[in-house]
Parts: sequence; structure tokens; C-alpha cells
Amino acid sequence: QMAVVNKIIVPIAQNPYRYIKGEFVDKYKELPYTIARIRFYSNENNEPKELVYTNEIVVNIHNTESKFFEMDLEKYSIDLPENGLFVGIEFIGFTDKNEKYVYKPNFTIIEKGGQKIKISSPLFICIPVEYKSKTETTFIRYANWEKNGEKSPWNTFTKDRMAIIKSEQTKKNGIMNIGLGYELKIYE
Repeated sequence: QMAVVNKIIVPIAQNPYRYIKGEFVDKYKELPYTIARIRFYSNENNEPKELVYTNEIVVNIHNTESKFFEMDLEKYSIDLPENGLFVGIEFIGFTDKNEKYVYKPNFTIIEKGGQKIKISSPLFICIPVEYKSKTETTFIRYANWEKNGEKSPWNTFTKDRMAIIKSEQTKKNGIMNIGLGYELKIYE
């Protein structure tokens, strides 16, 4: 018996920075899509390890059209190992109405106390986070994939990790999880 990953379903949440009092106030109105790269990692001791599918899978996700984005992966023939896979979603940037990449820096420069500082710009879309029991974990890795020639370790999406981002709700609610759906084709 063999299983192939046929589809991935990603829940989409509207970024609150794009709406104020129910109105669309985005300065990037002409950029309705977010471009993302999908990666699959092996599962070793319930942690992501090595890339198992090295071809690029890049998709454009519309920022407002629906609450779920379904990616058809049938043409990629991604085998599901017995011990499972980890799915990685890397948000790359923005695309226009024709789904063509448009460079926008992921920061804004502001002046504070007489100094110019960089502040990060919010993503156009978000993936909703659910609060789960202490036995469930979601692994994350920050943008600095390599430091001094070595890959950064995977970090677990926990209240301590997210306290760095100063989320009061996260601090009191505990471990969080990102839920993705999937569809398999099973061959016997």
C-alpha cells in the first residue's frame, strides 16, 4: 500500500492591519495575492528534518477570496512516508492582479527619537493559530535560515517562543498549533 499527497488545504485569515472598522485600507490595493513556497520535510523523532521533495512548488494565494486555499499537488507525486511529513509554507512576497511577483521590502523605515529605524511590515495574509493541548506542537523557523554557516534549529510554536513577539494572549493560552488539511491518494 502506498499513499501520495494529493492536496493540501491551508486556512486563511485576513490580516487585521489591512482592515480598520470593516474598511479595506491597504496601501497595496493593487497587490491582491501573496506568493508562497511549499516545502515538505521528513519526520524524524516528531521533528522536521530534511527536505523530501526538492522541486519548487510556488503558489499565489489570494488575500481576500476565501477562508481556505486548496493546493492541488497530484502532479508532483509526493509520497507519504510511513512516519509522516512536515509541511512548510514560506511567504515570499506579493503579486499583482496578473499574479506576477512585485518586489516590496518587508520593512518600513520610520524616524523615532531622531533616528531612522526599520520596522517589519505585516504580511497580507495570516494563517490562523489554534490553542491546543500541551502535547501538540507546531514547528517554526525564523527567517535567518543560516547563521555562521549553520542552519538555525527548528523552534516549537510555544507560548515562551511567542512571548518574544509580545503577544499577551499567547502568553496566557499556552501552546499553539497551525492546522492544515490534506487529501491522500492511496494505492493498493
